[in-house]
Amino acid sequence: MKTSLRLPVSAEILIPHAPPMRWVERLLRVDGEKGEAASHRLSENPLFSDTAVLPLFVMAELIAQAYAAMKGYQDLSAGLPVRKGFLVGIRRIRIFECVYGTRAFLIRIRPTGALGEFYMAEGEVTLDGRCVAEGSVKVWIPGKAQEAPFQ
Repeated sequence: MKTSLRLPVSAEILIPHAPPMRWVERLLRVDGEKGEAASHRLSENPLFSDTAVLPLFVMAELIAQAYAAMKGYQDLSAGLPVRKGFLVGIRRIRIFECVYGTRAFLIRIRPTGALGEFYMAEGEVTLDGRCVAEGSVKVWIPGKAQEAPFQ
């Protein structure tokens, strides 16, 4: 049965992550094949410090979680259950600005293809309207897959 969800929606129902590993707070927008998500203030997470620069892996994980939220939204809207996914590849991540762990981010996401149970997405992490990082991730979502060609 299809579920009617109104955006913005809490990531809590869209992704299987729980605090402190759920870094995306809510899915803000889905427009065709693009989406936007907002992150938590990472200063509330024991892994990060107010005075330390965020490590590179954080940007990749934010992109992956934003994609997972968008995929969870699409699956729930289609009447499918939310499935666990695993970040299995980082094609490239470029950091344009060092950022400290106390900020909340806007993440723009765009799926770029799927092959079986593997999905690719590109993302952009922004802070106060500035792109601070961008990259491409590969996610494995075990279970029934919907194939789409790589672009």
